[in-house]
Amino acid sequence: MEGRFNDIDAYLDSLLKAEKPTLQSLFDKKLIDPKIGQTTALDIMGVQSRAIKGILAGSQKLVDVRNLIKLANFLQLPKEQIIELFLEIIEKNFPTNNRLIVSLLRGSERGSPATFL
Repeated sequence: MEGRFNDIDAYLDSLLKAEKPTLQSLFDKKLIDPKIGQTTALDIMGVQSRAIKGILAGSQKLVDVRNLIKLANFLQLPKEQIIELFLEIIEKNFPTNNRLIVSLLRGSERGSPATFL
């Protein structure tokens, strides 16, 4: 097979290395589609600006899970996906403090997925 990829492994690696969306990018995209402002979106969700900014940036260590559910409903995405994206950004922003917590929440310590909701 001539061309950009010489074998299937290289092709699959390139697919898997594609950037995953962040909560911030998903939120921003959702605001563009119906052309609504952030304030309007926050009113629709019933979430305070400070809380959503902390969730989207991954700077808020303590989060009301209801806000994650509201965000998932607003973005029309599965709750599990929103929680996974949130955990990834928290792990990135606070790598030494939360590795055990994140691994426990993901269920990797017991070998089975954790149930969130």
